[in-house]
Amino acid sequence: MSYSLTIPELKKLSDCLQVVMAVPFIDDVEDYILEAIWEYVKDIDGPDPFYNIRSKKAVRCC
Repeated sequence: MSYSLTIPELKKLSDCLQVVMAVPFIDDVEDYILEAIWEYVKDIDGPDPFYNIRSKKAVRCC
């Protein structure tokens, strides 16, 4: 897996950060916002928090 950003990815990252900082009710770029930006920049299909709710229930495997 590559951890470096290509030129188009750098442009997407820059654009995203500019948009986030322009929204007055966003206090800081952290947690879900950073995850969402990173998934967009790297074209990762991550879980949608509106449909995939995380749970702290213990999961039994095997």
